[in-house]
Amino acid sequence: MAYLGKVPALVPIDATDIPANSIDASKIIDGSIEAADITAGSITVDKLNATLDLSSKTVTLPASSVTAHATTPTLDSPSITGTLSIDSGGTVSHYR
Repeated sequence: MAYLGKVPALVPIDATDIPANSIDASKIIDGSIEAADITAGSITVDKLNATLDLSSKTVTLPASSVTAHATTPTLDSPSITGTLSIDSGGTVSHYR
């Protein structure tokens, strides 16, 4: 029987029949790799773009990673010396 190309294998091939490093990006069909195919933690920071647009996403951080300057300060017993300026319509109250 005549063949176009190489004679097909007599038995199915498996991963052990494929030489190491013989499959590269040019042989992988776009869109064929899905999130489930990627092992958790296998994409490192070095593989990410320098800037990521997360504006349409929700980012959750552990409470311990939020720095002190990003929290709301409290004034339990303020002591103000010098001049205190209040913008138009503003108020200052302190109750003991």
